[in-house]
Amino acid sequence: MASPENRVLLLDVNALLALVWPNHAAVLARLERQHIYLETLPALPRTASVFRHLLGHQQVKDAYLLGVAEANGATLLTLDRRLVPPGTMRAHLEIVEP
Repeated sequence: MASPENRVLLLDVNALLALVWPNHAAVLARLERQHIYLETLPALPRTASVFRHLLGHQQVKDAYLLGVAEANGATLLTLDRRLVPPGTMRAHLEIVEP
């Protein structure tokens, strides 16, 4: 498995939006690679463990994106500090401090 620094990054909506504002230099500084298309989708039973830890309906997309990141050996890049994945999925999450 690739180290967290060398994994492909999957950006959540907050990270994507941060790209258009120059005051979010932390996200821009973290991105150094070209974009690729992730084709592997997670199996629903595997992703179910993430959904059990949701704080509310607003984290459904985050849980699924985390499942996509894990299925592809990628890292979900987010600004959302509330996202707390279970167990080994923590290795597929990187929270950028604004």
